[in-house]
Amino acid sequence: TDPNASSGADLTLSVTDAPDPVVVNNELTYSATITNNGPSSTAGVQMNISLPAGATFVSVSSSQGSCTGTATVNCQLNTLANGAKATVILVLKPTATGGLSLTASVSGSESDPGADNNTVTSVTSVSSNQPPPPQPIDGPDFTGSWQNITQSCKGSGATQRCKLKGTIV
Repeated sequence: TDPNASSGADLTLSVTDAPDPVVVNNELTYSATITNNGPSSTAGVQMNISLPAGATFVSVSSSQGSCTGTATVNCQLNTLANGAKATVILVLKPTATGGLSLTASVSGSESDPGADNNTVTSVTSVSSNQPPPPQPIDGPDFTGSWQNITQSCKGSGATQRCKLKGTIV
């Protein structure tokens, strides 16, 4: 922001993602906030979002105006007064593991004295939906009994097998 600017509309863009990391094929929500830091209001506020490869479009909504598109999303957010904010919520489903990179940019009809904060890239980690492999538990062979329940185990680690016998009341 240029403190000496007497005209124009300093638009800023911030993007958050949740959850991060996300599990592949689960919904990922991006929340973009567009703020007009003034000093003037601006019409024709527009945000463009380039959807990353490796993700499927689910939905988009905005606090004002409208959004269209599924590969590139274009939001026409109309006028933002000095100090006003608009929000865009984008939901995707990642289809592959790794890093998912989403880029968004914002512009308005007034000159922007701080255009360096008008483009944001958000990177989200996408993990596998595979649960971690079970960890082997090493232990000696043993047999024990508790009240009317008897437990017997043989082997150790991944080859350990146990049996319970008795009646639970």
